[in-house]
Amino acid sequence: MSMIIFVVLAFTKCENKQSTQSSTSTEVSNELKEQKEEVKKELNEAIASIDNEITKIEANVKDFSDDAKAKWDETLNDLKATKADLKKKQDEVDDKTAEDWKKFKENVDDGIADIKVKIDQVGDDIQDAFKN
Repeated sequence: MSMIIFVVLAFTKCENKQSTQSSTSTEVSNELKEQKEEVKKELNEAIASIDNEITKIEANVKDFSDDAKAKWDETLNDLKATKADLKKKQDEVDDKTAEDWKKFKENVDDGIADIKVKIDQVGDDIQDAFKN
């Protein structure tokens, strides 16, 4: 009889451990899903900001001198390349595993911070172009 109780207790302990592991795994999975959705949202916002700057430049470039147009064409190409890179990252979000998520997210966060600086600079450059 004591052998049966031991087996039942061992089995119950094993089930509880598996249940706890499963619960923890589900929590991690849900947290990762939430983080992925947040990153997608941040990428969408960054892409929208780039689109906004592209629209501003394209609307005003006709008023620039030929030399300025060449500079702004370069800026437009840079913004479009950055936008394409963001869209690529956006497509990669769902494929990232928990193991490679931290590095990917840091890369995205750094990229978005750089984009914000770049967009601020483009805005300043547009204002300066109209002052001259």
